[in-house]
Amino acid sequence: MDFLNLLLPIFAIILTGFVVSHFKLLPETVGDILIQFAYNIGLPALLFLVIAQESLARLFDPGFLLSYGGGTFFFFVLILVLTKVWRKVSTGDAVILALIGACANTAFVALPILKSTFGHKAVLPAAMACVIMVAMILVGVLLIERTRRGDDAGEDSIWPHVRHALLNPLVLAVLLGVLYAAVGLPVPVMAAEYLSLLGDSVTPCALFAVGMSIRLQSLRTGAAAILLLSAVKLIVIPALVLFLVLLLNLDPFLSVAAVICAAVPTAKTIFVLASQYDHKKELAAETVSVGTLASTATLFVWLIVLAQFYPDTFGAS
Repeated sequence: MDFLNLLLPIFAIILTGFVVSHFKLLPETVGDILIQFAYNIGLPALLFLVIAQESLARLFDPGFLLSYGGGTFFFFVLILVLTKVWRKVSTGDAVILALIGACANTAFVALPILKSTFGHKAVLPAAMACVIMVAMILVGVLLIERTRRGDDAGEDSIWPHVRHALLNPLVLAVLLGVLYAAVGLPVPVMAAEYLSLLGDSVTPCALFAVGMSIRLQSLRTGAAAILLLSAVKLIVIPALVLFLVLLLNLDPFLSVAAVICAAVPTAKTIFVLASQYDHKKELAAETVSVGTLASTATLFVWLIVLAQFYPDTFGAS
């Protein structure tokens, strides 16, 4: 298992962005431009390609949805309610905090780890996890849009907010991918190569932008929130998902995939979203970078734990 070799370069790109920003080697606006590219072009291309290449029947395993989806959504709602009611933060800030704590980097961390460990069959649960994460993002975007357009709109229908949320590039890419998968046609080779090239650019662009946004002073002042959210994301949520897969007696391979998907750090997509709506952008960037670094240790531990529960699964890989 060479997952350390997969994760350390991710953090190295974040560090490179920080160094470039600190020494002003590039204009500060470069980070914002990279984020816009990732949000509107790169990430949608990657999500569509991953989902469109799977059969619709294989995209929605009930046990996986209940364990991984149920565990992550539970903490999304819990963090949202606690921060909104107890901490009295705005709805937009509460949504981003909940997404930071619950939304996993399934596309750029979980998928390569699973694929390198178990081969091509591991793309399927990673794709299912991507669908679940985008569903969570859809809920978050809808809540933010509702707030931005006025919570006290009276007769204002919810449907304009739904329509606006569905036109979010990330959400739209997933929906189109699911529709394409439902048709059952293969993605043309030329189209797949085109989308793959766009998708491959997302990881360096988004991680580099995350690094450019880091400010050490805010990292120190926000350390408590960063550590708490990282602990929830890297330790508490995967522990709940492990409990659920054992309770549901889920297929061993899908069980391992569900826990690994839950144990990866916060999705850099949340930093993109936070930047897009200007809510907790710095905290999102810092939690992504700290969580990515910490996950090089916590993922190692989780893989050891999973190997004890499912030795045959790891032996078969």
